Amino acid sequence: MGAEVSVQKVCLHMAEQLRIGEALVARGAISEEDLAEALGLQDGSVGLPLGALVAERFGVPVEVVDETNVHAVLLPRFRKLLLARLLTISRGDKFAKDMDVRTYVTGITTVVEAFKVRVFDLRTYVAEGSGFTRQGDERGFETSMEVRVVLKTSGGGEVGGRISVRHDSRTDELVLTDDEKHIKESIYYGLRTQFRAGT
Repeated sequence: MGAEVSVQKVCLHMAEQLRIGEALVARGAISEEDLAEALGLQDGSVGLPLGALVAERFGVPVEVVDETNVHAVLLPRFRKLLLARLLTISRGDKFAKDMDVRTYVTGITTVVEAFKVRVFDLRTYVAEGSGFTRQGDERGFETSMEVRVVLKTSGGGEVGGRISVRHDSRTDELVLTDDEKHIKESIYYGLRTQFRAGT
């Protein structure tokens, strides 16, 4: 089971790296040849994400890489994560037993109102004899976003709110940083009210 999960995480990470690379090509920030070169270099460079490699190797401004990462990689994951959280909340809600968020929510619009990126340069050392040996370097990124969300419902209504989210590239973990109470008050209760009213 553990090895299977690790393989899935590696495949997801590789797909996301390719997605940001393709988005940078579509945006005109790099060429197809640049992307192929960066992917080849990434295989040999431990711990350097594709976006950071592209910024360093081809002079793409980090602002372009960061914005592309937010829109091409993190927002699609955020939408799935938010819907999964709303589904979990609805399953425990005795006042909305018949509401299936997967079918009731027919669309989701997201607008990033603000984001910030913290960069970590990490060096790994391993004890060897009476000292330590440097094993390698890794660059990590933590991206925090404030996202305005509008959910469209099968009844023709809309519910909106603002959600905070954070991504840590070191663990590839994307988390909603707002507590459940905030998510319920800003989005879920409006969704449930519309569902119960038939809209």
